[in-house]
Amino acid sequence: MRLHSKFLQDESGIAAIEGAILLPLLTAIGFGVVDTSILMMQTHQLSTGLSSAGTYLSRTSSPQSLETRAKHMAISGTFDPNAPPFIRGMTLNDVSINYRDVSNQEANGMRDYRGGDIIRIVNLTGATPFQGIGILKTLTGGNLNVSGEYETRLISVAS
Repeated sequence: MRLHSKFLQDESGIAAIEGAILLPLLTAIGFGVVDTSILMMQTHQLSTGLSSAGTYLSRTSSPQSLETRAKHMAISGTFDPNAPPFIRGMTLNDVSINYRDVSNQEANGMRDYRGGDIIRIVNLTGATPFQGIGILKTLTGGNLNVSGEYETRLISVAS
């Protein structure tokens, strides 16, 4: 009985036991924070690229003929086809460009937009699988994408 009570009162090594229990949890949380930061950075890079490409297209007189250049801008920030993409593995096929016409009819002497009766809008979307360190992909079952969208009015196209 005396040996048993002496064993229960001995606190040496308790920090090592707590560390062995908490270290894997804290390491997983740390890697999760890093993985989340990578996801946020890639989402921001894609959004910035789509915005740059949309702005570029909106100021050209023939946007359809410059779509490939705009897609390069969206994935790498430059027109250079050899430039590495912001997000590893992203290709031109991951970016889509669509156009639509919006009615801009005059009512009570006012229009919603400056311009003619029809306003052209360009919509850029992009999506690619998330390339992180694996923590978030594991938690989501591997179905995690980086995606973004940008829409702007074509201002150089005659309507």
